[in-house]
Amino acid sequence: MAEDQQHQESKRGGSLPVLIMLLLLGYPLSTGPVAMLLEMGWLGPNPSFWSWFYRPLSLVTNRFPLIETLFNHFMNFWIELAR
Repeated sequence: MAEDQQHQESKRGGSLPVLIMLLLLGYPLSTGPVAMLLEMGWLGPNPSFWSWFYRPLSLVTNRFPLIETLFNHFMNFWIELAR
């Protein structure tokens, strides 16, 4: 009985790293479509929204310059799609 309970608890704990990984991967991918909507004029929140929205990305890209380069290419791709 105790082994079954431990096994169930270990299964639940394994999903947390997966959820964190999906969040970390999904967040940068969602910024491209947001930039496209902004370029098309469909989205235009105030500047404080953008500073909040891009804050996590700026923390990572300041530490890893290669990620910043990749992110810039990704954003330019979406901006070109909007034009």
